[in-house]
Amino acid sequence: MRHDRIGSFDTLRGLAALAVCLLHSTPVFGFHAFMSHAYLVVDFFFCLSGYILVERYRDPISGQGTARGLSFRRFSVIRLARLYPLYAVALILGAVYTVIRLATTAKLSGNVGLVETSLTAAVFVLPYFHTGVLHSANAAFPYVTQSWSLFWELIASGLFYYWARSGKNSAVVACMAVGFVAVVLLAVPQNTLDGGWQTFNFWLGGARALFSFSTGILIANLAVIKRLKAGANSGPMLNAAGYLAFGLAALYIVSDVAANIWVEVIIAALAFPLVIVTFSDAKNVFVNNPIGSWLGEISYSVYLLHGTIVILLLTFISKSHSIHASALTGTLCVASILVVSTFVRQWIELPAQNWLKGQMKVRTKAVAAAAE
Repeated sequence: MRHDRIGSFDTLRGLAALAVCLLHSTPVFGFHAFMSHAYLVVDFFFCLSGYILVERYRDPISGQGTARGLSFRRFSVIRLARLYPLYAVALILGAVYTVIRLATTAKLSGNVGLVETSLTAAVFVLPYFHTGVLHSANAAFPYVTQSWSLFWELIASGLFYYWARSGKNSAVVACMAVGFVAVVLLAVPQNTLDGGWQTFNFWLGGARALFSFSTGILIANLAVIKRLKAGANSGPMLNAAGYLAFGLAALYIVSDVAANIWVEVIIAALAFPLVIVTFSDAKNVFVNNPIGSWLGEISYSVYLLHGTIVILLLTFISKSHSIHASALTGTLCVASILVVSTFVRQWIELPAQNWLKGQMKVRTKAVAAAAE
């Protein structure tokens, strides 16, 4: 199993997070549409996550090469240390903004109980389904809208653990099939995969996660992946297919064409897996460079923090007579998101992760000493 970072994945992850950021920053740029279908990159995130978990944790969990495999508790702490600290930062920012907004519009006094209940759910990364007051679009996670994908990521991680323990690929194929059927049933009526973040389409998010995450697990186990790990060349045909898939998916994501569910399903089911397989072996400068590595490192920060920053700026613009939505304002907005994300990554996210991992090691040593 590979335990080193794959530079091309950092670049892809960074570009994907930037695409979501640009989509939600459209009003700040003053554009009618920008990165109109960037919501699809969440399916890419799920697929890539499934792939990477296989690379990093399948052998430790299964106990291959050791007398005892990685415990579920330890695996859970590792995943929470990776995902929760930044979520906590985003939750605090989102909660403060929401409370101030409700207070300044005379809506807080009558909804204190609602805020308390929804915040309690948010602390445990749980959805809250009655948020009309908290979020105008009825987001299932009103304080950190994008955290709907984090909720399903945590559930998928748990399912991954039990798959890694059993090693039954048939279970992964079954999950893919169930996920695909659920995606079709839930997404076809609305003609788009854009869903999962609102209360009325929340379960579509689960279907997307189940299908794409399972796909990532499966492709990490295919023979072609094993050949890549052994150092064999993936071949010109596969490389060509992967780069073509990347180009076509990117073209659809940035375009302003009407959403088409079958195009989006093809991108999620075929294009994204092809891109991951191809770029896992990519050596060119386009996907392996310092800028790409930096974007990859801050991608999670960009993904979770950009929403609140964009909302704050839009609120300021609506009350300002001197600052207006424009290409310059949008560019400065995105630049500020990148700067803030870099700062938070360096001074909050990483120290918090290291502290949690350190606590886990101390606790493990204490348990071992008590057992002697």
